[in-house]
Amino acid sequence: MKKQENICTINPNDETLISIMLQSAGSGLLPVKIKETSQTTLLWMNHYKFIKSYSSGIVKPVTGWSEFVNSFNNGDVATVISGVWQIATIMDGTDQSGKWGVAPIPSLDVAGATNASNEGGSSWFVLDNAANKEIAIDFLSSTFGNNTELYEQFLTECGGVASYLPAFESDVFAQQVEFFGGQQIYSLFSNWLTEVPSISFGTYTQEAKDALKNELPSIINGSSISDSLENTQKLFTQQVQ
Repeated sequence: MKKQENICTINPNDETLISIMLQSAGSGLLPVKIKETSQTTLLWMNHYKFIKSYSSGIVKPVTGWSEFVNSFNNGDVATVISGVWQIATIMDGTDQSGKWGVAPIPSLDVAGATNASNEGGSSWFVLDNAANKEIAIDFLSSTFGNNTELYEQFLTECGGVASYLPAFESDVFAQQVEFFGGQQIYSLFSNWLTEVPSISFGTYTQEAKDALKNELPSIINGSSISDSLENTQKLFTQQVQ
């Protein structure tokens, strides 16, 4: 594994890192508040602007999934700030076994901020007018919604960690993982999951994210925070009218 030249990757067209930072402080990208200069907003904008500075030499710019994965499988970056589901992909770099460790994310310096956040995830829904609505509800309730053994198998065979809290009491979550220096990584993940602040996404969250992504290149090029927030707000308003 060669010496890393960068702390982490950054995608100039992706707001994922911003979303992780916001939720760790109990805040979402609420459209009606995009242009409000709250303490949390100012902090994440400043942090993001700092790490986006390519000239600083601390980040590796990537423009897609393949570049992102190759960056850590090839040993080009020292850290991966992502969801638990990224573990299996990190472990594809078999030559790096024993050289990785799991740690909580940094926290923003605001009231209520934690060292835990969420990125991605899955949900199951049953349509109200489904032909077999009650059967579908019963199936989901008895499997994904109430089956510890299912999540034990999911973890053992796929390395996946779900959010079904009773499953965390299983011994499989206490296993030591050699790739991560013998750490009980799944036990750590289950503990951190309970510390993730709940947030409200709102009806137009995706539109708000799209508006923000459009402004990220300007932030890289030195746009002021107030101008960036104002431009984001204008674009979002255009999108939802």
